[in-house]
Amino acid sequence: MSDHKILIVDDEEDHRFIIGECLKDSGFTNLAFATSGEEGLKKIGTEQPAVVLTDTNLGRMNGFEVCRRIKKEHPGIKVVIMTGDARYVDFPKAQSAGADEYKVKTGDCGEIIWALRRITANLDPEEAA
Repeated sequence: MSDHKILIVDDEEDHRFIIGECLKDSGFTNLAFATSGEEGLKKIGTEQPAVVLTDTNLGRMNGFEVCRRIKKEHPGIKVVIMTGDARYVDFPKAQSAGADEYKVKTGDCGEIIWALRRITANLDPEEAA
């Protein structure tokens, strides 16, 4: 479906695995993974993702700070902030950080897949890795 690289930043191994499998099953196969915000920011230089999916809670550097830094240093990269909180209480923080999308992590990954399809449909195919 999409050749654009997607970097998944989540400090919980089971979440990285589940999200990765959901994306692969939906045609997003060009994936990279990071276990912390700091590692995610480093991998942007080596992996050159078109989209970064980041969890809100990552330890020392939260997903909002990751998003702010990406948008400042790499404004062309799209960022989807993911949360396990279905109440959307951090939506204003995500908007303020510059997130392109703010989605709830669910068992079927439906909201995340929908967001990625919409985002990657609008990306330049020449920029796919």
